[in-house]
Amino acid sequence: MSDQFPPPPLPVKQSLRAEVRPMVRLWRLTRKELRETLRDRRTIITLVLMPLLVYPLLSVAFRQFFFSSSIKPTDLEWRIGGDSEQTLKEFSRHWAIGSQVIEGIDGPEQDPPKVSWDTKPMLEEAVKKGDIDLAVRSKVVPSAGMPGGVQVQYELYFQRDSLLSRSVANYAERRLWAFDQASYYDRLRNRSQNGLPHAVWKRRSLAGETGQVVSMATLVPLILILMTITGAVYPAIDLTAGERERGTLESLMAAPLPRLSMLMAKYFAVLTVALLTAGANLAGMSITVYSTGLGPMLFGDKALTPAAIIIVLSLLILFAAFFSALLLAVTSFARSFKEAQAYLIPFMLLAIAPGFLSVMPGIELSGVLAVVPLVNMVLLARDVLQGTINPLLAGAAVVSTALYGVAALALAARIFGSDAILYGSQGSWADLIRRPEELRDQPSLAGAALCAAVVFALQNVLSGLLALGSAAMPLETRLLLSAALGGILYLVVPLAIARLQFVSLARGFQLTPGQFLAYLGALCLGLSLWAFAHEIVLLTQHLTWLSVDLKKLGTGDFFEKIKHLSPLLLVGTTAIAPAVCEEWFFRGYLLGSLRGRLPGWAAIAATGILFGLFHVIVSGGVGGVRLLPSTLMGLVLGWVCWRTKSVFPGMVLHATHNGLLVLIGRFQDDLAKVGIGVEEQEHLPSWWLVAAAGGVAIGLVLVWLGTRKGLNRK
Repeated sequence: MSDQFPPPPLPVKQSLRAEVRPMVRLWRLTRKELRETLRDRRTIITLVLMPLLVYPLLSVAFRQFFFSSSIKPTDLEWRIGGDSEQTLKEFSRHWAIGSQVIEGIDGPEQDPPKVSWDTKPMLEEAVKKGDIDLAVRSKVVPSAGMPGGVQVQYELYFQRDSLLSRSVANYAERRLWAFDQASYYDRLRNRSQNGLPHAVWKRRSLAGETGQVVSMATLVPLILILMTITGAVYPAIDLTAGERERGTLESLMAAPLPRLSMLMAKYFAVLTVALLTAGANLAGMSITVYSTGLGPMLFGDKALTPAAIIIVLSLLILFAAFFSALLLAVTSFARSFKEAQAYLIPFMLLAIAPGFLSVMPGIELSGVLAVVPLVNMVLLARDVLQGTINPLLAGAAVVSTALYGVAALALAARIFGSDAILYGSQGSWADLIRRPEELRDQPSLAGAALCAAVVFALQNVLSGLLALGSAAMPLETRLLLSAALGGILYLVVPLAIARLQFVSLARGFQLTPGQFLAYLGALCLGLSLWAFAHEIVLLTQHLTWLSVDLKKLGTGDFFEKIKHLSPLLLVGTTAIAPAVCEEWFFRGYLLGSLRGRLPGWAAIAATGILFGLFHVIVSGGVGGVRLLPSTLMGLVLGWVCWRTKSVFPGMVLHATHNGLLVLIGRFQDDLAKVGIGVEEQEHLPSWWLVAAAGGVAIGLVLVWLGTRKGLNRK
């Protein structure tokens, strides 16, 4: 009889220990793996000696490159171009006056440059091609209180990749500064409107089309990343294939410990060594750059700031997390140290080749390259060091690398936990795709991470190609192509990966019918939430970091263009198609993979935030203004799907919300005639918001009532 009673509850302290024990066990395993790794002298050589030797040698090479590839700047004739003869005449006069002022302070110039002056029709192109070293534009604007009532405004264009061009720009800027001081002194002395005119100037750097074979500013981040990779390679081999070859892996796996804990301990050990290597190399590079004065030569006028170093270190941490997981996935499959090296040689060549392409001149961080592993981190680190970072492309690079890291770690867990890989002598890569006896009820985390990474990368690439190819297409064709693109990304890709994983279509994508009340609730939510999304967009305009001109979002032009299109076409391509495709992927596939593995709130929050980030990054110039409303919609849609265990109510909600917004924009002129128009930059009336809040409350209650019976709360 006693067996029928549940065991007594654990005391509070004992239950807390039970919860903490997995973390303690993981820490102890990681410490053990890390201690064994750091004892190896090969790790110490990579970690300590390489940074001490590499960067001083590189500094010598860089200095030799700069000073041998360009003769002493004053030994060459300086070619200065202007947009007109009058510009060159005034600029040379100001140059001469500034030189006289500097000579009065520093004494006669020992080696004055030889300067040639010429007008050029296309100044920027001439600078990029190296035809001239400095381009000058001028504009005379009225200015009360200045001598002659005018102010001379100069724009100086130089090639940032050319030491000679930068030297000419610096020389000219100092002469203009001296002239400006002379002008100011002249006004103080005369106390009249007569005297020298006031001059101001701006520097503008241009990327050269010729000159250096490779970009020196890109080479430094590439070296940092390659050294980080080098630090992670040996520990990854030694902790997987090395242990198997020594015969210690099988005995470790026989211990009563979860295999995932063992893998995570090895992962954190490899990651720690990679991060220590990254930190040592970054410190070595920073000290070398500061001590040798190479900062301005490598990274331009901004040189190397502490903020840039911190950001680059963060990028190295992110890349190390991704590549460490990838290395473990490859080395876990090998059965000996030599076999792991054989796997890694072509793998490393394949991974490093795109990185070397990134140092070629003219390569910029773009929509496609922002999602290419290694290349995106190299180019982003270069932009950080040069102070020319693009926040949108930076976000795409960071998010894509993080997704690749999660997918690689999930793949490593799949390989490391395979009995055929661990013990069998006939295991192969086919073990990973062998059809199981029964279809899976839900996608694996590895499949979900891989799917998210593939969709994210393809979204950037295909969206960019669509934007380039559809510029001259009619709007109807562009809408249809956009809907087709969404179908490929959010329907076909998840379905293909699910098929490779042998996931049940109905159970894996949560294709249960759902309850009638849930559909009514979803309809109410779709009719009401748009008002709050509208208000959130307006409220974000008042936040400095999200400030954006609504006219630049393209919504105004879009609504003007669609006023003559068929409402059926609009609703089908901008409401129904995105709702079906995005719900299939975000709520059906991603949320389905998290059900039972995470608490409900965590799974909903994760997919909701990811939903918001996707909409931010793929919406181009809209930027952060869509983050909050899209995340809000993602959270509500996630809750509806989690509650109903079905994607169909969410599709109704999503399609209703999108359709209502596009129809309001389509018929905004007709609505304005009857007094219920909605302006993009105006807040909604209070009674509208009250009605919308009531609709949201009714929708939530209906969904809850329709699902309160037999709800599985896992």
